Amino acid sequence: MASEDLKKRARTLFCNGFYGYQAPGLGISDDKFAICWCDDLTEEQVNLIKQKSGSTTLVHDDFIGHGYITVLYYEYNKIPNIFNAMLELGLWFKTNNKAATIFRPSETQMFTMELMEKKHIEQIKELLNLMPNCKYDSYYIKDEFLEIWNYITDEGKEFCNYLRKLKNLQEMTDEDYLHKDNYFNWPLFQNYDKETLLTLLALDPVLEQVLDESPNKKLKEEIKEELQECMICLDKIANTMVLPCEHVVVCNECSIGLRNTNDHHTCVRCRRPITDILE
Repeated sequence: MASEDLKKRARTLFCNGFYGYQAPGLGISDDKFAICWCDDLTEEQVNLIKQKSGSTTLVHDDFIGHGYITVLYYEYNKIPNIFNAMLELGLWFKTNNKAATIFRPSETQMFTMELMEKKHIEQIKELLNLMPNCKYDSYYIKDEFLEIWNYITDEGKEFCNYLRKLKNLQEMTDEDYLHKDNYFNWPLFQNYDKETLLTLLALDPVLEQVLDESPNKKLKEEIKEELQECMICLDKIANTMVLPCEHVVVCNECSIGLRNTNDHHTCVRCRRPITDILE
């Protein structure tokens, strides 16, 4: 999986939905996610968050008097862990996405995507009560809030249609998931892991059966082209990425075996030093 695929998915989520965090190349740098706003943190607090979340790339910085946190792109799946670590330490944060949801430890002890959606809905409802005319302003009611595929809960889908009614738009149904604007149907979002945004490196039996029975042989070939045999055992699928070279050339079992050899610090393919292993 090329890192560029992850970055493209992240940019698409940020630009077309409201769950995606500020993606690499969109205001921070080419390789960092800006995931939340928060108070100024001490070095001890930052280290505790990293320890509890498992993040090794987390950085706390300041922008015009406001603290924020970034992580490198390949730790996308660590974002929920980071948020939960902050809540555990009694720290508040505001998600740096279009949901712009505030989590306070006095109100909730856990971060989940479903809870973020619920809080997002509550915030928009409160805004509509305070400023009824904001329903006409795309600054407050963004186009992404009116697309049913951007919601993951039934409550969210109902709220989407509620907003559409306010704006005199037609309700969306399941058929609308096939709409050309639903980016989840774009080739970029086929065969990927929603937790990491990484391209899947192996076919599970169910997916393989579906593809075998599907007339779309081109799709099957495109997916299988991404698969690569482990360079060590030449049997299993390579599924372990090493950094910074980003080569995926060994399976998990062989990666574990390599740790007991003199070569465990270098990539099997390019022989560059390894700084991190993503399994």
